[in-house]
Amino acid sequence: MTGVMLSTLLEETGIDPKAKWLVAEGADAPALSRSVPIAKALDDAMIALYQNGERLMPGNGYPLRLLLPGWEGNMNVKWLRRLKLVEAPAMTYYESRTYAPILPNGKAYQFYFLQEVKSFITHPSPGLMLKAPGFYEISGIAYSGNGRISKVMVSADGGQSWAQAALHEPVLSKAFTRFRVPWSWNGGPAVLAKPRMGRGGQRAAHARPDHRVRGQTAKSAAGHRLPEPALQRRDQLGDQQRGGGEPCLRIS
Repeated sequence: MTGVMLSTLLEETGIDPKAKWLVAEGADAPALSRSVPIAKALDDAMIALYQNGERLMPGNGYPLRLLLPGWEGNMNVKWLRRLKLVEAPAMTYYESRTYAPILPNGKAYQFYFLQEVKSFITHPSPGLMLKAPGFYEISGIAYSGNGRISKVMVSADGGQSWAQAALHEPVLSKAFTRFRVPWSWNGGPAVLAKPRMGRGGQRAAHARPDHRVRGQTAKSAAGHRLPEPALQRRDQLGDQQRGGGEPCLRIS
């Protein structure tokens, strides 16, 4: 996408020292609004005008869309019509209800933004027929909203052993990274384990995150830090994690 850095706009308008958040409001029927920490706005946030060399399509938020690299899609407010600097989160309708899941202890999980380390195997895939034993390639995509992918580990025996996959260049920050690893299939049952995510067994790892505030905005961002990434809970990962098992693809 192409557009204007949000930090540039904020520098032009000026930032009240008391402002710690901004509210982004969309012009859609429900007026979807989200609260964004000012540190993100001064980091890599963008007001997107173009996509793939053309003006934004209506369905993608024409004429303006907020773009927050590495953060969940619902934060990237479409049909942007207003930005307001505030001292605290606005607790808008949707971020208080839809994007505040209830935890088992009854408390609400609010203001989680980051797309954590995620990965999935795209080949072999369900429905693909492996005609005979031999050498095949396991490949897929890894992603981190917190930096560059530094390593991906893949297992062909249900997690008993792991092999490091090769990463396709260029490996960019907050971008899809393709990985591949050779696999010798003996024709018997096999369990291809996706790279595990989360604490205590992570297999798709990202490099150290870059939370610096760029350029001259660093002075105006003094005292503002990006929020620490929230770990994904098992019950948020859907069928991949049900029963506590390792997400996998079985081949027989």
